[in-house]
Amino acid sequence: MTLSWLLVAGVVSASPALASGAIRHVGPIVAIDVTHDTVTIEEMWPWRHSLLRPALREFHLAPGTEIALTVPMGALGGAVLEPMSMTDLRPGDDATVTIEHEGDRDVVTSIEITRPVPETGGAGPTAGGTGSEGTRT
Repeated sequence: MTLSWLLVAGVVSASPALASGAIRHVGPIVAIDVTHDTVTIEEMWPWRHSLLRPALREFHLAPGTEIALTVPMGALGGAVLEPMSMTDLRPGDDATVTIEHEGDRDVVTSIEITRPVPETGGAGPTAGGTGSEGTRT
């Protein structure tokens, strides 16, 4: 029993996101407002069986917010993150929004997007960017 708690403690302390106090919100994107630099997702909340309901969460992107598409690397598994811009986001994209508390506010540090892999083969979806995207400016 003690060994399993030590393993859990080791995994938690080794995770940079958890160690820094980052909070992750996960859900499909339902709205993107490029003019106001906001992304809205539908997240299931709170995590209690009798109260579980979808909740809309709007996030304001900071100039340094990194946005990336998770691209699968073939049949052997694994993935790489391909930088993308806010204009590449689409309603229905599965998003993991990471926020950190800085000073007196929460700041979106990154958004990772996952899209379904086409069944026809290929390396998966691409963002269609030039490679200079990836950071919100």
